Amino acid sequence: MFHKTSSGSKIWYELQGSGKGILIIHGLGGDLETMMPVAQNIQGNFTKVLVDVPCHGKSDDFGISLEDLGSEFISLMRSLGFRDFYSIGISLGSIILEEMMLDHGENMAKSVLMSPASEIDSVVINKVASWAASENRVSADVLSEGYLATHRKEVDAYDRDHPMKPERLYPLIPSLMNFSIRNRHSDSGCLLLVAQHDSIFGERMSADLRETFSNSRVIQMNSGHAIHRENPLEAARIISEYFRK
Repeated sequence: MFHKTSSGSKIWYELQGSGKGILIIHGLGGDLETMMPVAQNIQGNFTKVLVDVPCHGKSDDFGISLEDLGSEFISLMRSLGFRDFYSIGISLGSIILEEMMLDHGENMAKSVLMSPASEIDSVVINKVASWAASENRVSADVLSEGYLATHRKEVDAYDRDHPMKPERLYPLIPSLMNFSIRNRHSDSGCLLLVAQHDSIFGERMSADLRETFSNSRVIQMNSGHAIHRENPLEAARIISEYFRK
């Protein structure tokens, strides 16, 4: 199904289950299908709203600010009957949710930020630039060495089925370049799933995140940046418990 934005562009989304709403947002270069291993294993009565971020999946390619994108997702959830809702995001998805928590906290019940960022710094910019130059670098950067060594066939199959397409991402990049949560504050409840082997965001951003989101707790995952790929079942178990409390 498509959500039509105020500018006329379209954002694709799919629904699973019934009950309280959960907005689920994938990472840079992914699509909603990449979040299925987590989404399908969340326990409880939920309507899971999985979206393709602009410039990804079946959504249109168009530029939009993080603030306006957050407003569009709020509009989508309201159109589905959810005035307040849970949410899950990985990497880019976490960045979008952070902006939503800061701008629309009254609508955000509980959020789970997987591999979250407090800003887009030079480390992140260099990583994305390397992906644009060589698509095969992506898995090596987002997965832990241990996972790469023991799941080579699975990694190769994923890369074949989900190739990074840097040219599609260009309209979205300007809105990310100035992202920062420093000197901002939200009381929205959130769980930060921080990956121990995350070479992109990692622990160096955790202090800023905890300061901005004062009503947060942190769990470290034995994983690389792509928690949703390495540990989807463990992530789903933790998320299910967090939403139940």
